[in-house]
Amino acid sequence: AAQVGMAETRLAAAEQALTDAVVRAPFRGGVTGRGVDEGAFIETRGMMMFEPAMQIMKVDIVAAIVMVPEAHVDRISVGTPALVRVDGLGADWQFESIAHIVNDRVDHESRAFEVRVGIANEDYRVKPGLFCRVTFMPPAREVAALPRGVVRGSGEGAWVFVAEDGVARRRALVTRELDAEHIEVVSGLEVGDAVLAGPGVAR
Repeated sequence: AAQVGMAETRLAAAEQALTDAVVRAPFRGGVTGRGVDEGAFIETRGMMMFEPAMQIMKVDIVAAIVMVPEAHVDRISVGTPALVRVDGLGADWQFESIAHIVNDRVDHESRAFEVRVGIANEDYRVKPGLFCRVTFMPPAREVAALPRGVVRGSGEGAWVFVAEDGVARRRALVTRELDAEHIEVVSGLEVGDAVLAGPGVAR
């Protein structure tokens, strides 16, 4: 009986060693790194390996991680529609998605917050690490805006000249970014105010 018990113990140890010789990932993915070559001996103790045999990444779903300026913090939320273009896949390749994760923290140096947009990637075409561009499409809203060339200064120091009774008077503004050609006026002007423009405004 003792010999049978010892034999069964050795058999169990051998079966465990055979099981440990095959490493299976708990998910489907792509091999993105290999730490050993075929035929190399890998020492294990229990369930721990001293050197990783390989790196496998689950990439059937990837996320475009973008930093959005703080001026848009009130316009982008979870569910905001987004259009993702991935550099390296061609100008025609784009993917419609939504903002899945919006970080509540604004970075104090870049003054931007992180947004993650999920992309279905069943064919593994999108590789982790590729650069991307994301266009968010929040609900439309009415704003008071001015051409960038009219506004002097920036941020809290922005101002314009307004015509009042035939006299140009300086008017302080509170502004924020809108697009490449326009600046949104948060306060300082009323709709209909005559703002002076043209090449001689600076003088």
